[in-house]
Amino acid sequence: MLKYAVAGRWLAAGLDEPAGAVQVGNDFFGLCVASAEDPACDDFIIARLKELGLRQVRLDLASDSRMPFQERFLRRLIEEGFRVGLHLVPSFSAAARMSGSAQVREDWRLFVAETMTAYGRVLEFVEIGSTCNRRKWSGCDLSGYLKAWQIAYEVAAAHHCVLAAPNVTDFEPVYNIAILSEMKRRNILPAVHTDNLFVERAAEPEAYDHKIAGRGLVNKLRFNLIRKARVLNDIALTFGVRKTICSHVSWSLRRIARFLESVEEKQADYLSRYCCLAVASGALEKVYWGPLIGQREGLIDDGTSEFPEIPHVTFYGKARGKVGDYRIRPAYYAFRTVIRFLAGSKYIRKISSEYGLEIHEFQRPEGLLHVVWTMNGRRALTKDCYQAGVLEQAQCYARDGALLDSVPAMISESPIYLLWSGREFSGNHSPVSARPDKLQTLKKIRFANMAGRQYDFAISDDLSGVCLSDISGRLLNMFSALKADGQAGHDVLRDARNRVWRCVLPGKEGKIVIKLFRPVGSFRRLLQMKKGDKARRSWNGANELLRRGISTPLPIAFFHCVKNPLAGESWYACEDFADGFSVRDVFTAFSEAPRALAKPSDLSTEAIQAKGEAKEAILNKPQVIPAKEGNGAGEFEGIKANELYGQIALFLREIHDRGVYFRDLSAGNLLLRIRSDKSVEFALIDTARAMFYEKSIGLRKRLCDLMRICHPLCWKGRKIFLARYMAFAGRRYRAWMNIAFYYYDLKHLVKGKFRAATHR
Repeated sequence: MLKYAVAGRWLAAGLDEPAGAVQVGNDFFGLCVASAEDPACDDFIIARLKELGLRQVRLDLASDSRMPFQERFLRRLIEEGFRVGLHLVPSFSAAARMSGSAQVREDWRLFVAETMTAYGRVLEFVEIGSTCNRRKWSGCDLSGYLKAWQIAYEVAAAHHCVLAAPNVTDFEPVYNIAILSEMKRRNILPAVHTDNLFVERAAEPEAYDHKIAGRGLVNKLRFNLIRKARVLNDIALTFGVRKTICSHVSWSLRRIARFLESVEEKQADYLSRYCCLAVASGALEKVYWGPLIGQREGLIDDGTSEFPEIPHVTFYGKARGKVGDYRIRPAYYAFRTVIRFLAGSKYIRKISSEYGLEIHEFQRPEGLLHVVWTMNGRRALTKDCYQAGVLEQAQCYARDGALLDSVPAMISESPIYLLWSGREFSGNHSPVSARPDKLQTLKKIRFANMAGRQYDFAISDDLSGVCLSDISGRLLNMFSALKADGQAGHDVLRDARNRVWRCVLPGKEGKIVIKLFRPVGSFRRLLQMKKGDKARRSWNGANELLRRGISTPLPIAFFHCVKNPLAGESWYACEDFADGFSVRDVFTAFSEAPRALAKPSDLSTEAIQAKGEAKEAILNKPQVIPAKEGNGAGEFEGIKANELYGQIALFLREIHDRGVYFRDLSAGNLLLRIRSDKSVEFALIDTARAMFYEKSIGLRKRLCDLMRICHPLCWKGRKIFLARYMAFAGRRYRAWMNIAFYYYDLKHLVKGKFRAATHR
């Protein structure tokens, strides 16, 4: 291991980029499959494989858990002409005793010999080894694994079978080096080097893995999927093994769900992106995705809540559930599209672009193909990436293979396939923009990838920004009208440091909320130089919340000054959260004597004028915390206080667990809507100050948010609410936590007295 490390090839510059042109085999993509006792499951799987256009499969078989349906399915695959890679696995108990028990080793020899005698001549390969670097899954230590391998190697030599090993899981090259080194010393090297090359821990397929040497070195070591594949292949070549395959890889829905929403859609995105990068690496002979059917990772949901004790990557022996309950996930269609476009093509190159934008070029018999996407939360303008006029000549296919009417205005995290037919398009005459400075994502603008919502970049004489497609002109006209006439026939919700309206945009259903941010002073402009203007920050905050599955009114547009965003006015527009209350209404009701609460939607402009104060003052009037326990209402809109405390606490725990530190979590900035069935829908507003992390936030930041939202709530209610929150967060509510709330109460008391003295 030291010898390989000192050689330094794994640190070579450019190893994180594609090596160059490579021919992609028709059999490059495979699938890990398993059937069940019901013969209908065989029929279902065979039909799905044919629908995918796939001929390569990998099947697991265990030494002492062989069931009749497994061999029935194996024979069916062979009869149907599929090329089968067979993964032979000792059972957990046998693997644990492989080193010390001669009987276990003899049983293993018999199992391997019987299997190779029956099927060896028609198998693509036989893989020996099962996550050998995960003893808690496989049961096998390295000594036991090498004994099992030695036996299989001896048996295979007599049957002329192609052997593959060692099935290391994840990117842990010290195991690959150590095992291949020992195999070479014993003269028992495999014909094919295998690794389960997961990259989930890097969060995205293109991302550099920060868990190898920490975040401080992540951009220096640059270990992305391509570098990992090339390093593993180089290790194999160093020891004399000429082929490397990824024998099992998947993307767990549970891992995606830690921070992101729409987990099945993200699984499909990641599959497409992983497969394209695996091809681009030029280092892998094949990639087997798996499992086909499974509850947590499958391309097809098995309809159960079961997950096996031994992970599928170690042993995928059975498809659970019933055929009638199976549901095809988006990842299935994404994989079908990958096979359709990439298998049998020739990879040409990766177009040089900014980190975060991926454009990969392939040559197909029918023409030139580009696979295009951005990393999560980013977008790039399609027209900036391509020469004028060429996009109109391309056929554009979505990630799932659907032919689109036109090329989207923006490239997103969901890959698209651009196909140009004809000889005039070749690798030497690329349609990509000749200006490298244009091949980049939109700077410091975040996006949530939501079905049916297409955005475009818009610019006028003095404003530029992002807007829902086809409404930018109408929206800019409305901005001009609101600026010229402060009311312009629309409800004014706030008129203080910023101005907020509720409007009806012609041609769009429902009401929208428009917020005007006035220019800040020179000193504040200097402080906010790195942060950017509030309109863009509001847009980014809302989109990042939506990406993480946290409800907020859907953003429509933001515009800021073209020349100097901080020096001019900026605008933010979003959909209205109609018929809602704020948590301030709830907490005030629970803290004070019962009173009628007005919904925001009930306060018309005329009502505000009649009251003689701005709507902002009505809705956001500071509340004085009662000194005693409080004698407020026991319920709000028919929901008991304890139940509502629990629902609010659970929502806040979820946003904190997803890495959101809101920083402006006043009770007025969390809205709720009570449905007819008494369930509660929440939405966060005023998102400009929110900060986002790639891990759950700590207790200090959680208390900073909680002390703000609890300000209108009496101490009796606070204690109940905080106990609920801490229980959901897996903690106990402690008295010392009250310090943050005493501090915040005192801060508001001092500010209130200062304002009163100033007004006098």
